[in-house]
Amino acid sequence: MQQRYLRPSDLGSTKDKPGRWPVTPNTLWRWVQEGILPPPIRLGPQVSAWPLEVIEAYEAEQAAARSLDGAKNPNRVKAGQAAAAAAAARRR
Repeated sequence: MQQRYLRPSDLGSTKDKPGRWPVTPNTLWRWVQEGILPPPIRLGPQVSAWPLEVIEAYEAEQAAARSLDGAKNPNRVKAGQAAAAAAAARRR
């Protein structure tokens, strides 16, 4: 089975095209630089994309972090931190 990828233009929204998330592609790159979103895979000289599984895992982490807070958290959790927070909460 062939792996599916999501390019920044598929995830981010622009004036003309809604994306999967309500943020601009520039915001996605800023999140990568800040360590909030894992870096994409280079598919070619000018093509970067995230495997669909990586994006779905990130969305699950964000949902878990929001449920731990009991409310919608406006601050993004860095990639991988939500799983650690959930494990710590289970140990309590």
